[in-house]
Amino acid sequence: MRVFRGTFLISAILVLVAAAPALADKGDEEKGCLECHPKFFKEREREFNHQPFDDKKCEVCHVFHKFTQQMVLAGTVFDLCSQCHESLFLIAEDDLHYPVYEDDGCMTCHEPHSADNEMLLKGTPPGMCLECHEDEPGEDDVVHPPFEDQECAGCHDPHGTEFTANLLLPTYFVCLDCHEDLLMEFDHSEMHSGDGIRSCENCHVGHFGSEAHLLRDSVPGLCFKCHQDQKDALDAEYAHDVLEDCLDCHTPHQHRADIADKALCAECHDFEDEDFLVEHEIDDIESCVDCHNPHGSSEEFMLE
Repeated sequence: MRVFRGTFLISAILVLVAAAPALADKGDEEKGCLECHPKFFKEREREFNHQPFDDKKCEVCHVFHKFTQQMVLAGTVFDLCSQCHESLFLIAEDDLHYPVYEDDGCMTCHEPHSADNEMLLKGTPPGMCLECHEDEPGEDDVVHPPFEDQECAGCHDPHGTEFTANLLLPTYFVCLDCHEDLLMEFDHSEMHSGDGIRSCENCHVGHFGSEAHLLRDSVPGLCFKCHQDQKDALDAEYAHDVLEDCLDCHTPHQHRADIADKALCAECHDFEDEDFLVEHEIDDIESCVDCHNPHGSSEEFMLE
């Protein structure tokens, strides 16, 4: 009996030893990732979990790595993220926000598994934005309220757009979302624009600046950047002596309808003055600029 028991015990041990490698391999393949990576259990306790991670579907992004003890991704970060979030990247690569297509890609700003912030962000705007975009207003600067209120995403898309500075829409529409008073005040078919597409950034900065109304420069210097011909006229021998500020006669956002009307000139020039009446038949005059250059001329009285 003892011989039988001993033989049976030895046989059983040999069977188990022979089967051990197969069982071990099978066990590793079937093990959940969290059994070997228990630290991620703790991550699942955060408020916001990435759906594949929450569903324990690690294979969506990772390939089985056996014992290399490394994170092995099934592709580049950009490729993995875009296979589910493709709607975020339906623009040319040059228009994407540059961290998106760098080596770390989306993980520059987002946690891959879970986070304490919405959208799995590593932090919150504007702190995250200012890690790369070191914009800091000076003590005397005029600050745009959305920038001051840290509402970066109110104007910009963090993944990228085809518009200037990753704006959500062309500047004109982004600005009018808040400055809707301009919609009621002007005929937008004749909106003043430096490049023909109604771009507010031609004259204004978006975050902060040293000039009132966030202008890029003071007037008239700002105007002369586009209107060089008017600067030349003002530098002529007979210049209009009141033009220290273009806004005395012009509105900055729209062509002024009465710019060629004698009523505008009458705001400064007394059409009832005897000397004036000697030279003019005032009732026959429709537009002063038919004869005079309103900015200046090489001829006396600013005659053309």
